[in-house]
Amino acid sequence: MPETIKNLIHILAILLIVWTFKSLHFRAKRPKDERWIFRWIVFFSTGVVIGWLINGMSPVLFLWASTKTYIFFFFFISCAAVLDAHEMEYILEILCKYQYLNVILCLLEFFVLNISGDWLGGIFGIRQGANAYTNIYLMVICTYTMTKYLRKQKNVSQLLWILGSSCLIAGFTEITAFFVEIAMIMIITTFLSRNVEKKIVVAIIGVSVALIGFGALAVLFPKRFDYIYSIQSAITYLGGKDNHYYTDSGLYVGGAYSVSRLNPFEQINRYFFHNDLLKNIFGYGLGNCEMSPNNTIFQSDFYLQNKKYEYYIFSHAATFIETGAWGLLSYAYMLVSLVKMGLEYRKDSNRYSYFVDVGFVMSVMTVVLFFYNSSVRTHSGYLLFLSLCTIPVYANWKKHNPILLEGNI
Repeated sequence: MPETIKNLIHILAILLIVWTFKSLHFRAKRPKDERWIFRWIVFFSTGVVIGWLINGMSPVLFLWASTKTYIFFFFFISCAAVLDAHEMEYILEILCKYQYLNVILCLLEFFVLNISGDWLGGIFGIRQGANAYTNIYLMVICTYTMTKYLRKQKNVSQLLWILGSSCLIAGFTEITAFFVEIAMIMIITTFLSRNVEKKIVVAIIGVSVALIGFGALAVLFPKRFDYIYSIQSAITYLGGKDNHYYTDSGLYVGGAYSVSRLNPFEQINRYFFHNDLLKNIFGYGLGNCEMSPNNTIFQSDFYLQNKKYEYYIFSHAATFIETGAWGLLSYAYMLVSLVKMGLEYRKDSNRYSYFVDVGFVMSVMTVVLFFYNSSVRTHSGYLLFLSLCTIPVYANWKKHNPILLEGNI
């Protein structure tokens, strides 16, 4: 995605946030149980302020860091306040329709332009890391389609198309994690559903299309396929360069990055915090470890000295270094509060009650992405936080539509 478009997205998001908080619409139609949302931001901000008091602050770097944290928080609030249930559903439907164009572009980029791997982004363009955007997009449309199918609001052909095309694209774009993600999505959605017959259909289709995607991955990227062929090789790959070994033939087997995806906290404490309790709790301060590949003004001294460790590639590592355990707990607080809100409506059975299931699934997948890459802190975070809004949007719709015909689905 071109930098100009990415910056334009930030500007549009800021305008939406400003309009939301200034409008009478927001004051008249706040999301239900909004207090937890603001408590969450206050909790996070408290840790940020303490981190500044301990480490100092660069205003420029803080503003840049805000585009990876606060802007998503307030975007989440804006969507929860502004969007009606039918508008949220309309957005999700449009995203599903984009899949036709996504498939066409992915095929053209792969076969005509000879683009592959993490450069292949389909509707998200051609650049390194483009498949991270594709990954979140595929998770959202698969979750949406599965939950609606299990609620008898989508047919089997629609389910087959979305799951099949998504697994095929994941194979072309070398998104190995997607096959684990789609399995998790299937397990969670079927667990939440009470329709046994449709659970079986989802399982059969899911396994079938995943095998097709696995086949494409094995043929196109055999080395990457080797990493997920067994549990041991997957754990070794996710464990970082510290967790590696060499085969008898001298082949390196280990993580692709210096920081472990599975447990970076011990590494970060050893490399950077040196058992400093305050650093472990509050980090180096929001913005003080920031980086930008294109603008030197947004490159912190910490990044310039420690970029070889590649901590910025993972959301959990970057968050822990900048805001410590307090920052990690803030994200956990948000997700737990969302799930707690959703539990209140778990037994609802109406046109939009599947929103709760979508929110449950995407809350779990947010944790996965938090450890897997930097998606939670990049522009792809907009789509992720939009999907998390389904629960407060439903809660708000339910508040204004208290008399509903309930029944088992």
